[in-house]
Amino acid sequence: MKKFTHFTLLVSVLILFSCETNPPTLPSDNVVKYGKVIVTSDIKGAQIFVDSKPTGFVTPDTLTLPEGIHTIKLQIEGFATQTRNVKLIANTIISISFNFAGTSNQKTVLLEDFSNVSCPPCVESNRILENLAKKFGSSKLLKIKVPTNFPSPNDPFYLAAKADADSRISFYTIFSAPQIVVDGTQKPLATDSTDIEEAISTALNETVKFRLSVSDTIVQGKIKTDVTAECINADTLEGADIRLFAVVIEKEIDFTTPPGSNGETKFYDVMRKILPDKNGQALTELSAGKKFSFSFSTQIASGWNFSQLAVVVFVQNISNKKIFQSAISN
Repeated sequence: MKKFTHFTLLVSVLILFSCETNPPTLPSDNVVKYGKVIVTSDIKGAQIFVDSKPTGFVTPDTLTLPEGIHTIKLQIEGFATQTRNVKLIANTIISISFNFAGTSNQKTVLLEDFSNVSCPPCVESNRILENLAKKFGSSKLLKIKVPTNFPSPNDPFYLAAKADADSRISFYTIFSAPQIVVDGTQKPLATDSTDIEEAISTALNETVKFRLSVSDTIVQGKIKTDVTAECINADTLEGADIRLFAVVIEKEIDFTTPPGSNGETKFYDVMRKILPDKNGQALTELSAGKKFSFSFSTQIASGWNFSQLAVVVFVQNISNKKIFQSAISN
């Protein structure tokens, strides 16, 4: 009887220790499964946040995330933050694309350059403007070269756009070339790079009142532009004569021989046509959040280079000549 008791005790101890050191393997419900999301944006380099946390990545890139619902947020300086929710399923890949066009909170300055192909000091002015264009970039500075009929009435750019050129010359009371107008109100010395740069920098710090987006297409010999303008700050605009202008420009024009007497053969951002016409498009009953959409088109004239055409859009107060915002087609 005593032997049996000892044996039973020994077996019980062995069973007990066996259970503790070799637990049964049970299925787990806590295994994390992952999916992938490809994140792109029309403006590259936007910072990517997931569920309000920075990822350290920028667009375009692919993120591997746990399955489930996540909030993807993109940020880039000068534009409104973009946010979207996505639902990821394990072992799958989805793509999301963000569009920043028309959401810019950044001021883009417009410089109107009144010049003539037979104007000697225009050579120096043009060199300065091209250097400034490279320094600031098209997101901060846009240019329109408005041709004049002085000193030579035979400037080919002026003759091709006489009515539109005369309207801007008269609007600003321009008597000589070169003459530069920054955002409609500042007139720095056209051959003084420091003076021009200071005027641009001052304009860049002004309050943004409009967001603009513009695109263009060329179909059957016409250039068509679609424009959206959103008023984001209506302060001081009540009762003002605010108009939108769309200007077809030719970004680069090369001649084999100079078309004028100053020796220049290369010209940039030359005005070809103002749309809908030289008087612009009225923006009425302005209030924060109000949007306007327009479509304009014009026949492409003989001699215009299709591949160099673009459309510069700007919003201007006709009463005090102030330009609030500008943009260029992609």
